[in-house]
Amino acid sequence: FEDWENPKGGYVNCTCTWGLFRDRNVTLRKPVRIYHGVSDPSMKGWVKEFDDSPVLNWWEKDSECDKLGGFDGATLPPGLDQSDTVQMFISLMCRKLDLVFEKEVLYENNLVANRYVPPLNAMGSHFDSDPDRRNEKNKCYCVDGFPCMKTGLLHMGPCKRTPSLPTGAPMALSYPHFYQADKHYLDAVDGLSPDKESHEFYLDLNPELGIPLAIRPRFQLNVIINRDESIPIMSKFQRELVLPFLWAQDGFDAPSPEMASAIRTGLDIPSKGKRLVGVVLLALGAGMLISSLVWILWYMRPRASTTIPTS
Repeated sequence: FEDWENPKGGYVNCTCTWGLFRDRNVTLRKPVRIYHGVSDPSMKGWVKEFDDSPVLNWWEKDSECDKLGGFDGATLPPGLDQSDTVQMFISLMCRKLDLVFEKEVLYENNLVANRYVPPLNAMGSHFDSDPDRRNEKNKCYCVDGFPCMKTGLLHMGPCKRTPSLPTGAPMALSYPHFYQADKHYLDAVDGLSPDKESHEFYLDLNPELGIPLAIRPRFQLNVIINRDESIPIMSKFQRELVLPFLWAQDGFDAPSPEMASAIRTGLDIPSKGKRLVGVVLLALGAGMLISSLVWILWYMRPRASTTIPTS
């Protein structure tokens, strides 16, 4: 590097052309502003701003793709039911992602969660010939100067642009092992075995409290390599080869025993509180009834007659 700056507690700034983990060795990140849900619980966790802006400035201008929205994965609103679509904002994926209900999952302490997963066309191309995979809403992720990818991939160049790198990074996002991606990408690379259990993105949500009991964001980063006739080893490549180089998963796949116990207690308190209030009111009513009976019996008791002597 020509220059390296590492201020204490700040961002790392280097003049390298591009690096996957550049600026990742400090804890500061672009700030995300979310609603706390005090006045409207249904908005709890909804992303309002990213990097102090209500738009991403990555995708088609004034489009739904470029607008901020979706829930932050760390906190969600209570009361979501199985008919709701849960939209998540994931900054590492440079986009929002819709999740739909798949099934109920049972965890420790008899905790029931609704599992939400991306639908088949969540990463679908707007020009896919398969109507089940085609997604017209993803058209606004295609930006001038960057090729539109087939189903299952998102060109990340627009969200990796900087003043010093106006073309962004030659990188594409997908699910691990090209899960649910166009067969074209899978056939071009050996050694991949897409599997639902190992590679699917999912969220298990407790509907009463809006607490994730499990969440597994899974994604794969791929480098986009164009054929170059001047380099012998690259002269036989496809015109455009998408080569996986890293896939990762975040989150957790089950609540800890302590977390499960705390959530169970939180769920039981309202019903126990109702019973306790009922018992207290019943005891109070019984006490008032007994007091009334005692007072009536005392008032109605036979009174001794008084004889007044005469002279």
